[in-house]
Amino acid sequence: MRKTIKINDYDFDALIDTGVTITLIRESVSQILGRPTLNPTKIKLTYFGKSEIKPFGSFKSTIDIEDNKFMTDIYVIDVSQTTIDVIIGTDVLKQTEFKISANGIESMPKR
Repeated sequence: MRKTIKINDYDFDALIDTGVTITLIRESVSQILGRPTLNPTKIKLTYFGKSEIKPFGSFKSTIDIEDNKFMTDIYVIDVSQTTIDVIIGTDVLKQTEFKISANGIESMPKR
């Protein structure tokens, strides 16, 4: 399921993915955001076929979903790893309540 989200006032197409534990962005998105300073990471991600992705690093930022703000670590991956700008993982989803309906997904901070 997709949503338009904001990071630093830039709009991006995001996939809401309950199977991913962290939030990921493509390196091209990082460039649009002004190449934030990345913190080193030892995280390795495994996806279909047991292929591994090693993020370049992470930075802390706020993600705005429907005017609701969620602080999280964002991990930068190589552009060849996905065609999706942003993948919202369960690190953000745990901070939200989602309502799924025929009109799509609505999100709000947890009460």
